[in-house]
Amino acid sequence: FLRRLGLELSDTVLMHASNFSAVKRTVDIVEAAPYVIRDHPEARFLIVGSGPMLAQMQQRVHELKLDDYFVFTGKVPFDDMPKVMASSDAFLFPSRREGFGRVVREAQACETVPVASAIGPLPEVICSGVDGLLYQNGDNQGFAARIKQILEDAQERRKMEQAARLTAVRYNLQAM
Repeated sequence: FLRRLGLELSDTVLMHASNFSAVKRTVDIVEAAPYVIRDHPEARFLIVGSGPMLAQMQQRVHELKLDDYFVFTGKVPFDDMPKVMASSDAFLFPSRREGFGRVVREAQACETVPVASAIGPLPEVICSGVDGLLYQNGDNQGFAARIKQILEDAQERRKMEQAARLTAVRYNLQAM
C-alpha cells in the first residue's frame, strides 16, 4: 500500500490528514521536519487531504528544500484511510483548536501513535506517554522532539500503539 503512495517499506512514515484550514497549523509540520530529518533521514511525511493552507505548506516544503521528504496525496478515499493510518508510524496533529479531534481517535484505533498539540480536548483524548504524545502548541522544536521520541524507541512505540488501540476500543464501548 505504501508503494502506491510513493513510499518505500523501509521509510518511517509520519502522517497528517486534515482539511488544511488555518487552525490546523499544518505548516508547523514543515517547520518541525528539519529537526526530525537531521536525526532520522528515513523519515517521510505523508500529507493527506486538501484545503486552503495546502499551497502554503507545499511552498514552505519547497523553500526548505524538503521535497524529497514529503508526499502529498490529496484526498484519499474514506475506505482507504484505515490502511493509510495503519501503515504510518505516527499521526501528526498540530492543530491550535479542536472540537473533539476525532481523527486522533481514529489514528489510535489503527494503532498509530498520535503526536498532537495539547489544546482543547486533546489532553483528554491522549494520555501523553501512554497512548500518544502531547506538546505545547506552536513549539516546533518540542513537536520535533516528541516525533523523534517515537522514532528512537521502537519498543516504546509498540507499547504506545497497543495502548492507543485499547484506548480507542474503550472509548467506543463507552460511547455505546
